[in-house]
Amino acid sequence: GVRAADGTVAAAAGRFRPDVLLTVAQGGLCCRAVRVGRRLGLPVATIFHDWSPDWRQHPAWSQKPMERAFRRLYRESRAALCISEALRDELGEHAHATVLPPIPDPFLPVPTPAAAAHVARVLRLGAGD
Repeated sequence: GVRAADGTVAAAAGRFRPDVLLTVAQGGLCCRAVRVGRRLGLPVATIFHDWSPDWRQHPAWSQKPMERAFRRLYRESRAALCISEALRDELGEHAHATVLPPIPDPFLPVPTPAAAAHVARVLRLGAGD
């Protein structure tokens, strides 16, 4: 069940001791990431790579509840990483929403050794986990 999955994730996070939880806005585990992050006192960063509530494989009756959950995930994530300005604009105001540059982006500065000295420990939760 949901509580067992949350407990499993919390136990893994306790052993791994991440600095942040990372999830992708897809499937059910992404919404649980916020709950587990809150429980463990960890920030959650979410990658928004498409408009999930609009997927055609979902029945029409589920579209509105999915959209509400998707927007709640956006609001409750400490950082929201969006693949386009249009998606970020559609999701609305967020103090820490960032549009990800194309990869590779030749205009991004190369991190200095001092900037790369601390490597964050990240626990990823999401579809396929």
